Amino acid sequence: MAGLVESAQWGQRMPDIFVRSHRHRYIPVSIPAQGNKDISLYITPAWQLRTPHVERIDRMRLSHIGGIIFICEDGLCRAQKKLYEMPKPTVNRM
Repeated sequence: MAGLVESAQWGQRMPDIFVRSHRHRYIPVSIPAQGNKDISLYITPAWQLRTPHVERIDRMRLSHIGGIIFICEDGLCRAQKKLYEMPKPTVNRM
């Protein structure tokens, strides 16, 4: 992760949270770090339904639709996800 390299290179404190977007799936990841502390990585869900562009790239997988809210208090941050239930696709048999 480039952010960890950058913080070490410049003698800065490592980030507690990384956020990566444009993957269309909600994925939380925890990375062990020094001092019995974890670094959290959140990949955000899509914020809109599929577009014609997505249909050309990947017709099989449905995106997660929603968002993440970060609540930071007393020096600690936690993430609260909101994912919307998507209708199940229909299968047409020929």
